[in-house]
This record gives sequence, C-alpha cells and structure tokens, in this order.
Amino acid sequence: MHRASRITSSRFGLVGLAIVIIVSGDLSPAIQPSRSNEGFLAMALLKTRLQQERIEGEIAAAEKELQANSRTIKEAEERMAIAKETSSRQAALVPGIDLRNARAARRNMKSTLTRLESARTAAEAACAVIKEKLVSSEGREPDSRIVGIISSSAKQVAITKRDGQKVPLKQDQPGFLEPGDAAAAKGAAGAELLFLDGRGTVQLDGEFQLEIEEAGGREQVLRLARGKALLALESAEDIQRRLLDRAQRPDDDLTPVLQRFTGLSGSDLAQLFGEDLKLAIPGAVCAVRRARFTVEVKTEREVDIVVLEGTVEVNHVNGRDHIVVEEGFGAVVTEGGLSGPRRWPSQPAADPARKNGSGAKIWAHRPKVLVTHSY
Repeated sequence: MHRASRITSSRFGLVGLAIVIIVSGDLSPAIQPSRSNEGFLAMALLKTRLQQERIEGEIAAAEKELQANSRTIKEAEERMAIAKETSSRQAALVPGIDLRNARAARRNMKSTLTRLESARTAAEAACAVIKEKLVSSEGREPDSRIVGIISSSAKQVAITKRDGQKVPLKQDQPGFLEPGDAAAAKGAAGAELLFLDGRGTVQLDGEFQLEIEEAGGREQVLRLARGKALLALESAEDIQRRLLDRAQRPDDDLTPVLQRFTGLSGSDLAQLFGEDLKLAIPGAVCAVRRARFTVEVKTEREVDIVVLEGTVEVNHVNGRDHIVVEEGFGAVVTEGGLSGPRRWPSQPAADPARKNGSGAKIWAHRPKVLVTHSY
C-alpha cells in the first residue's frame, strides 16, 4: 500500500509531458560530417528510446503492484465476510480498514497507469518522428540547424520562433526547434526538456517561459523568465558510456544508428556533447557542469535556488555578488544581490528523483521551490 502511494506520487508531471533536446555550438571539422543534424537526432533518439523503455518498466511495475493490491482486496473481503457471519464488529474492524486503504491505493494506481500510458504514447510518437527525420536527413546538408525537439501531451504548450511566429503543438506530435526559439506553456501544462545532446534534463511545472539563446562555441544558454524548474545535468563521461554501450548491443534497432560514433576518438566523441551550460534567470546566471537543482522564479525580483546534488555557481547581474551553492543548500536572488548559501529547510533527506525510472527524474515531493517533468 505504501509502495503504491510512492509510485503514484513519483509519477507527478507525466501528464503534461514535453521533451526538448538542446545541443551546444559548432563541432570540429573532424566530426562535422557525422554530426550536423544527424548527431543531434541520434542523441535525441537514444535518450527518447531510453525514456520510453523506462516508462514501460514503470508500467510493468505498476501493473504488478496492482495485481498484489487485488489480492489484498480479495483477502480483506473474505475476512469481512467471515466477520459478518459471526456478527463480530471487532473482527470486522481491521479487515475493514485494510479494505478501505487497499481500494484507495487501487484508485491511485489506476490513475498512475493512465498517466504512464499517456507518457509512453508521447515517447513512442517522439521516437517515430525522430527516427524518420534521421533517416530522411542521412547524408544531406540540413536546410536549418536543429537545436531541439519538443512534444507534449497537453494542449497549452507552444513554440515561438525567432521571427515571432507562434506554433502551437498538437498533442503527442513533436516539433523541431531552431536557434533562438522559445517554449512556453499556460495553465498546468508543464514540460520536460532534454538538453546538451541529451545529458541533461529540465522539468517545468505549470506555466513557464524558457528561451533558447543563440550562444557561440560549445556553450548553451537557457533563459527561464517564468516558472518552476528542476534541472539535472549528467557528466559527459556518463552519457558517452551510455551511447557506446547501446551502440554495441546486438539485435538492437538503434545499433546501426549509433555505430557511426564508435570509431571516433575520445576527444572527438567528447565534442558531441555540450560542455558548458548557463541558466539565465531574473537577476543572475547559474553556471553548471554537473548538478541537480531546483529554481523557482517567484517574481521578476525574487528567485529561489536549491541544490539537490553537485554544485551550482551563481553570478548576480550587478557584477559583484558571486556564490557557489553546494548540495543541500539554497540561495535567493533579488534585485539587491544574492542571499546565501544557507541550509534549505525544505530540502528532502533523500532525492527521490534519483530513483525515478522515466529518465526525466521526476521527484516525489512537491517542495516550495518546485514541482513537476520525465525521469
């Protein structure tokens, strides 16, 4: 029963699923032919497939939990029936409580399965579109540089192009992003963004506005103007190992797509992944290499930052204030400067996002600074 409630809470945010994979700047000429848009699409396909597989694993676990729940309900009903036959209220008390709890857990689990099925549908659609785009673009010079792909199971998510044109997304129909585009959502849509060639995740809750700035070199700049977000950035080494492992698996339909990367040297392979990430927020810029942290833009004059893992460097726009926030600590950005770092009272003892199987790392708690999207 407790396990069922944990699974239910950890799926928060899967209904409004959106995936965005953002890549960094130019690569060296040595690997440009294997990269172009093909490198981005290959990374997008790998991360989206991993997410799909993890969601399927969660569905299987939830279905198994539901079966166990059904046995609990049956046993409690049998004990209730015996108690009624003996007209013993005392004997019926415990099975009655067990029955109510088990039925409540079943309702929650069915709701969880519905959300997971919706997330799986979105991931499957994204995989199909990415794979088709990859096959059609193989060996061709791209008309435009793709820096992201976004999909959503909600209706309120839209892309604003560089020229100001707004493109609303159809449910579960991915759209491709170019440099300078922005994504936004109204209401409780939420979104999930995979960026820096898939080695990072941004989950957003409710209304948000996020811009993909046109940065030079290997630097990627995201600008969060509104919303609550959880950002998790893996190391380049971790994502490299994941890519090479999948490329060497026999009887895997992704193997032919990914094998082109196995012949690259370590330095060339490293250039497939964005190295530097900067998250611009009102009043400050966060520099990240490897970390998991939450950000809430409460107003244009106040932003909360909490680091769950790793470290985040925060630089105020006044040019004077600079702090490094470590795991378990937080900071507040205001017009006047930075406050912190200080132990954050709402920081959970353990980060449930680490145990989520969707790849998007959705967390089970709902602290003041955040909320929601995957994995």
